[in-house]
Amino acid sequence: MTTVGKLLVFLNLVLGVGAATWATAVYSQRPAWFDPPADAAAKGGGPLTFKGLSAEIDTLGKAAASAGAAWNAQYARLTKAEDVRAVRQQKMFGGGGAKGLIEVARVGGYPKAGPAAFFNLKEDPATKLLDLDPNPAEKGVVVLGPDGQPLRGADTLLERFNADAKAANDLAGQSAELRKEQAKLGLVVAADEARLLKQLEIRENLRNEAAFLAGLEVNGAAELDTVVARRGQLERALSPFRRR
Repeated sequence: MTTVGKLLVFLNLVLGVGAATWATAVYSQRPAWFDPPADAAAKGGGPLTFKGLSAEIDTLGKAAASAGAAWNAQYARLTKAEDVRAVRQQKMFGGGGAKGLIEVARVGGYPKAGPAAFFNLKEDPATKLLDLDPNPAEKGVVVLGPDGQPLRGADTLLERFNADAKAANDLAGQSAELRKEQAKLGLVVAADEARLLKQLEIRENLRNEAAFLAGLEVNGAAELDTVVARRGQLERALSPFRRR
């Protein structure tokens, strides 16, 4: 036998003894991979076993399935909510050639509501959402103004307010001019009233003077008659002394 052959036989012997020693050590000190999981062991705190890992995999699989089902349900609810949101958004902001409640609140013109622009929206007891399809024919739905008529749109009300404010401003200017004219007329009336009072006083004085002069005229006529009578008496009394 050659030297190389002897060396190979020796190596084979060493490897065989080493494999037997390793197998004996593994068997005697093997981990508890196939033991049942300890019930009292905390999660992640006990030794790893195939059965424990299998039970954990089953639990995680069930949790994943439950989470997937919940995700699908929530996704379905989200999709439905998004569909509802799109419909309500169109009713609120308009679209497709139709006016939304926001635009109606600005300019009015809700279908079958004439100039009405504001509505008392009711809450759906099932969804807890406001009903965005108000019925104008229903009592109390259309918001009325102090005059009992439906309130117009905000822009219409603003235009009316601006027009009324301008008219009020113009009327205030006209009122100021009229007050000036009134003051002037007041001065004229006061002057005319003073003249009238003066004329009334003059007329009253003239009446008194006329009454006084009328009395004097009567007395003068009586005295004239008396003078004439006295003259006659004197002439008769002096007639004997006249020259013949």
